[in-house]
Amino acid sequence: MLLRRVLDGAQSLASDIEPLDPRQHPPPCVYVHLSVDGLYTCCSCTLRDDGDDFEAYSTAAIIDHLREHQAAGHHIPDDAFDDLQADAAGHDVWIKSAGKDCRS
Repeated sequence: MLLRRVLDGAQSLASDIEPLDPRQHPPPCVYVHLSVDGLYTCCSCTLRDDGDDFEAYSTAAIIDHLREHQAAGHHIPDDAFDDLQADAAGHDVWIKSAGKDCRS
């Protein structure tokens, strides 16, 4: 996963960790974001045979998914897991308030 820190001090995952466009990097590139639809999205997931997005409805679920990418040999920075875990409580509340049930 290729991530860039954002220094503007905003409070959402998208501002804490800004994913870079996967077209800027050679595959396999993992591009994950917290969607306005109330879920995490792994865009054009390289673990899926059909290349569709993978959707996760909790921080635990996206961390598990990123571990699968890591096991497949895709580069996931270690601090990505720490950053996701640090923001998990707030993000999961937001996901649930967006109508999702935070299932894993």
